[in-house]
Amino acid sequence: MEKQTEKQLPFPVYNDSWRWFRLIDLFDIQGTKKQLPTDETKSGPYPHVSSKATNNGVMEHYDYFTEAGGVLTVESSCNGYCSYQKQNFSTHGHITKLIPKFKMDDFIALFLVTVINLDREYYNYGRKCSMDKLRKRLIKLPVQKKIDSDRIYSAEGYIPDWEYMHCIMLVLSKQQISCRNGLTARFFWPKEEK
Repeated sequence: MEKQTEKQLPFPVYNDSWRWFRLIDLFDIQGTKKQLPTDETKSGPYPHVSSKATNNGVMEHYDYFTEAGGVLTVESSCNGYCSYQKQNFSTHGHITKLIPKFKMDDFIALFLVTVINLDREYYNYGRKCSMDKLRKRLIKLPVQKKIDSDRIYSAEGYIPDWEYMHCIMLVLSKQQISCRNGLTARFFWPKEEK
């Protein structure tokens, strides 16, 4: 299985309470419908997601969509750029969608995009970020203290700490929150491993 590179994340974390999760246990991993614009295609409200690694992967906005929003998308023809598509969208192909098997809000989605994009340099044109590679991929996430006896998210019974992910992104967006008692007072930047 492919493991995420150990790197310092761009937000405060508790390094000792993170565990490895397979993407396939968190998401249904599916291809998208290829829909190229035609001469009759009009500008509209729906993003057209391409293999761009900027602007959330959005190339244009058209008057049609082929995919439901609320998913993560990963560019699969080259660099593996991950983005969050909140609204319905269309693609030109070579885009894989990660459909959450859990309740994902905007903040959790942005947290996961950040973590998944840590490995972008691992992929290139000669080593594409294919659906097979995504199905084998592991990412490291913060976990809750309790263990899940049904082992829904991991064989070890770890449960991703969705509340922590949500709260940390709220804090970073400078919104007022009241999640856990004392959460904001305990933030720190992790030390780099030597």
